[in-house]
Amino acid sequence: MSETNKKITATIEYWTIWTVALPVEYMDAFQQKKPGALPQVVTGQVVKDFQGRWRCGDTLRTTALSRVDLENNVVYTQNSVYQLIGPGLHKTGAPDDPAQAVSAAQVELSGLLKRTGWTFQS
Repeated sequence: MSETNKKITATIEYWTIWTVALPVEYMDAFQQKKPGALPQVVTGQVVKDFQGRWRCGDTLRTTALSRVDLENNVVYTQNSVYQLIGPGLHKTGAPDDPAQAVSAAQVELSGLLKRTGWTFQS
């Protein structure tokens, strides 16, 4: 089954795509260790997990992403496909604490939500 035909395994809101800025000399080692992976992860709050791994409201941090499809708000890892709900953030760095990252995203996005009138519909 091709990557784009995989079913959504979970939906998440208050998401952030984290791009880890790897020095050039480490990028080759990263690619050898994780072929096809991007130096990116996502943090967010679980809305629905179709595989029963998390409960609604749990904090999630993915493994390294293999593909990002922002046109459809979908990200892929080696084993999972996540639907990103609503607006999100893009940051450089690595989340030390996924729960803090989600809280920060909620605060940062609250201004955007107030300005646009957009609401999350879980």
